[in-house]
Amino acid sequence: MAPGRIDYAVCVYEFYMDGWEAEAEDAYRAMLPAVAFTMQGLENLLCHGKRLFGERAGIPIFDRAPALRPTEVGIEMTLRYARQLRTLCH
Repeated sequence: MAPGRIDYAVCVYEFYMDGWEAEAEDAYRAMLPAVAFTMQGLENLLCHGKRLFGERAGIPIFDRAPALRPTEVGIEMTLRYARQLRTLCH
């Protein structure tokens, strides 16, 4: 699990272990689009996964050539997932 989403994976696990299966399933279902988006491949993970982490951690992200460059749509999706993840498990 990438650093940008590990806290939600832990949240899902804790819900499940505490017997809150419905809450665990809901939290997992809510985080899955962000996971699927960033884990489409190694290049996509490095491009958008690190941006998701940076957005959530409040740190700037810089690319190094020959890295995959983000598209405007990819950046918009990353920012949307970062906003959505703020509301999960908190």
